[in-house]
Amino acid sequence: TFPNAISTIYAHGLTTGREPGKYYPLAPVSRAEMATFLTRVLRGSSLPPEPLTQRFFDVGIGPTGHWGRAFIDYIAREGITLGYGDGNFGPEDLTTREQMAVFLCRTLGVKNPPPPADDPFSDVPRENPYAPFIAEIKRRGITLGCRDDAYCPGDNVTREQMALFLVRAFNL
Repeated sequence: TFPNAISTIYAHGLTTGREPGKYYPLAPVSRAEMATFLTRVLRGSSLPPEPLTQRFFDVGIGPTGHWGRAFIDYIAREGITLGYGDGNFGPEDLTTREQMAVFLCRTLGVKNPPPPADDPFSDVPRENPYAPFIAEIKRRGITLGCRDDAYCPGDNVTREQMALFLVRAFNL
């Protein structure tokens, strides 16, 4: 359940909430927040080093850079993200469920899952470029979809969904 997942990621130090004592479970997750969650999964409480060079134009480096710059740089170095491919990462853009599938697979070490033989969900045809990643997290039991036999790939990931994805993906 969502409350248990939120408590679990808090107990594992993966979140401190958006402000003391408040998690905001229905709020959407930004791409910078996603980078922070995934970095904490991989590094625990050890903060990533400050980036020495600018990897993404819209993230920057140093004290004038985006607050999530070290986390974003870390997941880029680990091959979890390439950004948008135009030199930008979109740190304040909201993370969609299809992007989430890619982030989770790559964090789990699955960089290029095989194409699915069938449509993974009714709203994700196997021709969808995200279908291999969505099929992989379905196969692993990380997602059951959003409703009926749908995944809702373009919907934004909420913080409660994020907690459940992390618990299931990393056996927390």
